[in-house]
Amino acid sequence: MTVILYMYMIFISMLQDLKHVSIYIVFVDRPEPPGKPIIRNQVGTSVHLEWSPPPTPVSGGQIQGYTIELREREMTMWQAAIPYVPNTSQVIGDLVSGCVYQFRVSSNNSVGMSEPSFESDFVIIPQENGRINLIKFVCVARIFNGV
Repeated sequence: MTVILYMYMIFISMLQDLKHVSIYIVFVDRPEPPGKPIIRNQVGTSVHLEWSPPPTPVSGGQIQGYTIELREREMTMWQAAIPYVPNTSQVIGDLVSGCVYQFRVSSNNSVGMSEPSFESDFVIIPQENGRINLIKFVCVARIFNGV
């Protein structure tokens, strides 16, 4: 997060007295991105992600939460997986068996959303009954058909 601090001094002259008043103005920017998400655990079609908060100390613009996005390996567009996460750890469930996913996270404060973090390593969701080819086709077809 970028914090810019300005100090202005105003001088008021009244016949014999000279008075001054100091005014401090703080501008708060969007936060810095959090750390790269790490896959801590995977059970079935669920993945447990963890990441570190932004490295820049928060001053005047506290982190209010995080947004997690995901994409499948074959796709270039990112999709919102969970729009609000209050801490630096989250389980994402109901992923499609046989698909390969990647995740990224953004920090949120009162000004807006940070740039995304570095992308996680790819994770393969285990397939059921060895039907990887059919399931991979369904993953790609599901996105192209809007299902």
